[in-house]
Amino acid sequence: MGGYLDCERARLVLLPTFVEDIDMENGDKLKTYFPDEYDSAVIALKVQGSGYKTLSHRDYLGSILGLGLERDPIGDIVILDDFSTVVFCTESISKFLIEELKSVGSDKVGVCVFMPNDDFCGGRKFQRINDTVSSERFDCVVAALCNLSREKAQTSIRSGLCTLDYT
Repeated sequence: MGGYLDCERARLVLLPTFVEDIDMENGDKLKTYFPDEYDSAVIALKVQGSGYKTLSHRDYLGSILGLGLERDPIGDIVILDDFSTVVFCTESISKFLIEELKSVGSDKVGVCVFMPNDDFCGGRKFQRINDTVSSERFDCVVAALCNLSREKAQTSIRSGLCTLDYT
């Protein structure tokens, strides 16, 4: 559970198997039987700027953390355009953000609940890169992808900027 498919920051809620057998016509099983877990459920908020200043991920995250919150209940921050974003957070802090987040950077913002479509992808875009590498070494591939020398690619790998299979 993170708000959308392929999100980077996700939450996992494990529930006992008897929850599947509970028949409820109206209402949320999670909210009724496990209120503590429900409070950690993920909700999406749209943060809309005034349109006069371009805002970045850094601006949004800095303003949210500047309210005294920790990073843990904040999920992905997806930039929609230069003036708006979607912030995924826990239910328990969503009301606080709606009431208290009034500015990002030096721009006034409005916050409201956002319902992403089923095909919401978080704005990820892929760029096809065709290149020839001298060998299948990781540093050669990084050098080709980032248009760097092999030496600079090795430095990037050693410093942890590049990972292969999450290592």
